[in-house]
Amino acid sequence: KRRPTSVHEASADEEEFNRDNREMMQETEHMDAHFVIGEEKVPAHKSILTARAEYFKALFRKDAEFRDSKECLISVDANTFTTQHIRWVLDFIYTNRVQDICDVNTDDLLFLLHLADQWLLRDLKRLVEHELIRSHMSVETVARLYGATEEFHAKRLSRACIDFIMNNLRQLAGNANFEDEMKQYPHLCIPVLKAAADLIPEPAQKKQRRHAPSAPSTADPAGSSP
Repeated sequence: KRRPTSVHEASADEEEFNRDNREMMQETEHMDAHFVIGEEKVPAHKSILTARAEYFKALFRKDAEFRDSKECLISVDANTFTTQHIRWVLDFIYTNRVQDICDVNTDDLLFLLHLADQWLLRDLKRLVEHELIRSHMSVETVARLYGATEEFHAKRLSRACIDFIMNNLRQLAGNANFEDEMKQYPHLCIPVLKAAADLIPEPAQKKQRRHAPSAPSTADPAGSSP
């Protein structure tokens, strides 16, 4: 006889889970860590930070001698980042997503890519790269995105930029903005040149020489002298 199929309870709604986590971000009573941006502080739960990122786990280890580690402070460069950047990072740390990421502009996404690389948030980096490739790559922005890939170790974005350049060579060749941007990263032109070279078919004569059978040797195997 066929056994009756067991009925499992439906799992919890993911949206409800994310909503609960966002509410936890608003509850400051039990928060014991702070991101410090200039004169401002953004609170967070140390346990959540250390569970989600090896960077914070190392920062807050018990034998750390740094004052910031003992006081559970994360110093952030106020000349580069804003509290909103930190809130987007925390949104991802708590819920594994960035709410309304489609509304975040290109510059802010690059700042998020910077923080994701700095704090070793691999999945956040992947999310930001995907969004930049999907919605922000254009003739006007590709050089800036490509330039950021080396500094922030964004390999997926780098490959996408090279593919975009190859597919839009005619438009980019006469684009002054693209030329000015790429002057800042001359060494990044080498991968582009290699990709362009792969698109050029080899001359027929070179192919023939490469695949032609080698002529039999006429040398005397005994090596006799005249």
